[in-house]
Amino acid sequence: MTTSRRRAVLTMASLAWKAERVKSSFIILLSLADSVTVWTAGQGLRSLVDSTLHGKGTEILVAAAVAAVSFAIGANASRVRTNLRDEVCERVGLVVDQEVLALLCELRTVEHLERPEYLDRVSQVRRRGYLLAESCWAMFDTCTYVARFLASTALLFSIHPVLVVVGLLGVPPVLLNRLGQRRVRNVLSETAGLARAEEGLLWTAVRPKSAKEVRIAGAGPFCATRAQQIWDEVTREQARSRARNSVFTLSGWIVFMLGYCGGLAFVAVGHGTSGEIVLLIAVASQLRGQIESTVSGTTRLLEGLHTLDAYLWLRSYAVTHTVASRSAPPAQLTDGIEFDEVSFSYQTGGRQVLRKVSLSIPAGTVVSVVGRHGSGKSTLVNLLCRFYEPTAGRIRVDGVPLSSVSPVDWQHRISGVFQDYGHYQMSVRDVVGIGSLEDAADENRVRGALAQAGAMGFVERLPQGLETLVGKYTDADVDPSEGQWQKLAMARACMAREPLLFVLDEPTASLDARSEHDLFQSQMSYARKLGNALGTITVIVTHRFSSAALADLVLVMDSGSLVETGNHRSLMSLGGIYADLYQKQWRAYNFAEMAD
Repeated sequence: MTTSRRRAVLTMASLAWKAERVKSSFIILLSLADSVTVWTAGQGLRSLVDSTLHGKGTEILVAAAVAAVSFAIGANASRVRTNLRDEVCERVGLVVDQEVLALLCELRTVEHLERPEYLDRVSQVRRRGYLLAESCWAMFDTCTYVARFLASTALLFSIHPVLVVVGLLGVPPVLLNRLGQRRVRNVLSETAGLARAEEGLLWTAVRPKSAKEVRIAGAGPFCATRAQQIWDEVTREQARSRARNSVFTLSGWIVFMLGYCGGLAFVAVGHGTSGEIVLLIAVASQLRGQIESTVSGTTRLLEGLHTLDAYLWLRSYAVTHTVASRSAPPAQLTDGIEFDEVSFSYQTGGRQVLRKVSLSIPAGTVVSVVGRHGSGKSTLVNLLCRFYEPTAGRIRVDGVPLSSVSPVDWQHRISGVFQDYGHYQMSVRDVVGIGSLEDAADENRVRGALAQAGAMGFVERLPQGLETLVGKYTDADVDPSEGQWQKLAMARACMAREPLLFVLDEPTASLDARSEHDLFQSQMSYARKLGNALGTITVIVTHRFSSAALADLVLVMDSGSLVETGNHRSLMSLGGIYADLYQKQWRAYNFAEMAD
């Protein structure tokens, strides 16, 4: 076992001890008692048979009592130990599941959530906290089984030294099982990606958004068939590896049974007493159970170690990709934000989605970013928010490289509404309040944010107002419309304290024309207020040129490059991409109004 694995197992043991000290102590004591009773039960059984044959009454009673008590302790200790271990593992498993979730969330970027090798490890660990917690007890149980095995081997030695060979022949099944389990672990790792693909297809068929398209297209059977094909491939590979493991284990058992039959014949032909023959039969049957338990324990241990490897990988990734605490962002912006020859690729050596972008955004400016789909608009925002780091070039905030600013502190000074805003299944108060956890209990702040977002009207019509549970998965059965969810997201953004960057990524995409106009005017008013107070820069990503025209500065992106900058008037005079797209959209809207 590697040092990192050993450390992780000890960590799990420490968690178990802290969570349930009394139960953990009982588990250890019962395991020790279980090991000792193997020896005492064997000696009592041999003495009972020999005493009975020689008619020694007192010795018969003592031997019977020792054997009975030992068997009773052995039988019940194992059962009680298993129940206690399950209780401890369940409790520790919840703690481990929470830690795994923390590992996923503590990284300040989001690029790890797009890496297949990262997602493979997540799929191996997700909801397996119990298995991780059990890994320390599986190792302890394996040690207990080995101790019982050694006690049985000592009993064989007490009959005749040659019979130790019978005990040693119990080792091959364990070693061969371990060899087979190594292949099983490799196959589990190799098929993790396919298992994720199968799960993704099933989710596509049941998630409300994608399920509509699936039903209209009649693609449900296709998705189910494809998912079944992938699952068949996964299970076929895993079943094949487990079949090989069974063959290895069976080979070991055959070797053991041949040795056992030879030992029984050896004692029967005159190398032991009647009590020793009975003891050999009893020990051999115990050996079989002990070996099976050892094989089972080793299997559970190795399965736990497989999950533990993925857990350790995630912990290591979190450590190596966590940025050390650096300088804090400024209290307010005075100069602004500058891009200097910034380029970005989502994959190392892959296609550049941003190419040598250079620009300067003065403090307090409202900026619109426009362009065709795939032009790099959202990527620009992602870099500003430090969800990703530039591949080349540098971003400066008030002259200070953004890479030298603590990402945690910087993101705490960002607010906004993104395309994929959350549909949090909780009360309205909490849905809005999590935008600033420090102020979540302040009802005036929450109501002010809702009013700023134009959401107070529909919230007041809800059955319990701010306390109403919203979302289709809550008991209240109050599911806001998409436009109302977007207003709640906007209110959540308005809760932030003193943001230096205010991001609106398609902020009115789910609203009707009247609501869009009202909300956008409110957003612009809020942006101007932030700009005057803190020098906050507001970045609006939009396809609606009527909204873009109200910005102080318009950035026009095309194929990953910044091709035009200026305000609406100057860009229209330029007669370039912006003017062309604006006129096309204006004609389309006018045509639609004439048709109505």
